[in-house]
Amino acid sequence: RLTRPRPRHPSPAARNRLHTMPTNPLRVCITSSSSFPTPGGVEMRINRYLKGFTERGVHVEVIAGTPTLGKLTEHDTDSEWRSLPIGHIFPPEMVDNVPIHRIRLGDNMDKERIVFFGEKIIELLDSGLIVPHVVHSLSTKPNFTIPLLKALKARGKGLVFTYAIAHKAPIWPPQKLVKGLVKRYFLKHAYNHFDVIIVATHALKTMLRSLGVSTEIAIIPNGVNIERYRPPQTPDEKLEARRDLGLPLDCQLVCGVGTVYPRKGCDLLLEAWHKLADKYPNLHVVWLGRRRDLFVPELAAYGRKMETLLNRGDAPARIHMLGHSDKVPTYLKASDIFAFPSEREGMPNAVLEAMATGLPTVMTYYRGYSEEMGRKDHDYVLTDRDSDSLANAIDLLLSSESMRAEVGKNALDFIRRTMPLSQSIDRHVDVYRSVARTKGLM
Repeated sequence: RLTRPRPRHPSPAARNRLHTMPTNPLRVCITSSSSFPTPGGVEMRINRYLKGFTERGVHVEVIAGTPTLGKLTEHDTDSEWRSLPIGHIFPPEMVDNVPIHRIRLGDNMDKERIVFFGEKIIELLDSGLIVPHVVHSLSTKPNFTIPLLKALKARGKGLVFTYAIAHKAPIWPPQKLVKGLVKRYFLKHAYNHFDVIIVATHALKTMLRSLGVSTEIAIIPNGVNIERYRPPQTPDEKLEARRDLGLPLDCQLVCGVGTVYPRKGCDLLLEAWHKLADKYPNLHVVWLGRRRDLFVPELAAYGRKMETLLNRGDAPARIHMLGHSDKVPTYLKASDIFAFPSEREGMPNAVLEAMATGLPTVMTYYRGYSEEMGRKDHDYVLTDRDSDSLANAIDLLLSSESMRAEVGKNALDFIRRTMPLSQSIDRHVDVYRSVARTKGLM
């Protein structure tokens, strides 16, 4: 059983790895049943911290899964790994000198996948290949990880969890009330197995406490790499970005970033564009993110709605759905406004990065919203989550160059003052060290 440590001697390869480790370093294993790194979310954020962790003397290794069907990229659909058997462990690959141990998992993010991932984690730890003091979980469904958490505790590991996105509102129809209450119970039970839970805002902390979570909670705002995300220094640099990306040099450009599915609200931005298209004949929209609606059968109706919006009127010439891109900083530099119509978040990286680029940002109110994102109507524009309100807020910024400049400057000042990447990395390392010491592991 998972909960019983099995005495096993390290393999020769594991012994060699132990001999090459720095003397008594803090050792952390980050686990994510999702692919790592991903184009967004908590995995992307932690990926940006890896180099900083190693620079601070932390020996980090990552155990990750393969993408689910809903998160496949164009590259994944053509990749040979999909023909490999469930449970196959790939040779480690290096990201910023950190080994990534990837496991072939099932295609759906369900209980079976997550429980199986937990079994493979224990298998890797018991082999002696990975010997962490602290295990940092990024699981999206912690209620399914309780057997793993018990097994890790039995092996004396420190446990850290990142709670990154506000949970759904606890509103269930009568026929699902019992199911909802059971899920709430197991979520609380899972969260209370951790030594520390990391959140980005007080709003997320309040949500956890409302579930009855008693575990220590550390508030660590997301850090932004202000060297990678910075404003264009001159008007020519903005034009050059548009030229490089093949965008019209004289257009008014609204940018959005996120996977295309209902929670992120890409359809709301397209509806808002249609309401503004006649008034602003030079208005274009760029959206960067995978179209999950093209891969997931449950999103077929949403996909049909998207296709209608993308093919109506001038939309084919003025709305640019560009999929996943490694050039997000360049697209932000090329844009005039950033729009973020999400339904549920924590502290969204995409917004912080747009603000760091000096872009005036329009956000719709989302579950999990906190004024730790800055001051509304000062550092960004906050509006209701419907296409009319979104269109009105974008119209307000389009009609006033001075307002765009002021909101963009306020956003940039806020990020540089409060969201340095180094501070977030330092505080994560502090949490790891504190947990390891409290458990008597260092």
